[in-house]
Amino acid sequence: PERGNLEGLARELKIDDCVTFLGSLAEDQYLAEMRGAEVFVLASLGEPMGVVYMEAMATEAGTIGTAAGGVGEIITHGVDGLLVPPRDVGALADGIERFLLDPSLREACGKAGRDKVLRCFDSRRWAAELYGRIYGLKPNVAAVNASAAAAAVLMAAPSASPDEAEAVLLHS
Repeated sequence: PERGNLEGLARELKIDDCVTFLGSLAEDQYLAEMRGAEVFVLASLGEPMGVVYMEAMATEAGTIGTAAGGVGEIITHGVDGLLVPPRDVGALADGIERFLLDPSLREACGKAGRDKVLRCFDSRRWAAELYGRIYGLKPNVAAVNASAAAAAVLMAAPSASPDEAEAVLLHS
C-alpha cells in the first residue's frame, strides 16, 4: 500500500535512478536477487524468527539489521553482520556506509555470517537432533552435515544440480 508513496519519495530525493521497487517475486527471482546482493539491510522494528536475515547471511551478503526481537541472536555485531538500534536512521546510514567503504569488513562478515547460518541454523540439524531426543537415537551427524553442505553448494551455485553439489562435496 505504501509503494506509490515510496516511489514518490525516491523521485523527490532524486534517487529514483538507483532504487528499484521489485514487488512480489517468485522464489527463483527472490533467490537470484539475494545472491546478487553485496549488502542486505532490513530495518525491522521486530523480527521474532529473522529468517530473511539468515537467508541473506547464507548468500554471504554483508547483513545489517536492527537490534530488535530475535535479530541479536542471529547477528553478532561486527562479527557476522552489523546491528543498529531500531528507528535510528543515522546509525543505519552509518552501517550501510561502513560496509560500502570497507569491502574487507563486508566480505569477512559475509563469510562469517554464512558459516554461522550453516553451523547454527540449518533445519536439517535441528530436525535430526529433535528426532534423536524424541526417539532416543543418535542422529547420523555425517549425513546431516553432508546434506547441509550440499544445500550450501546449491545456494551458492544455483545452476548446480543436486548430483553436482554432492560431487563437489565428495571431491572437496
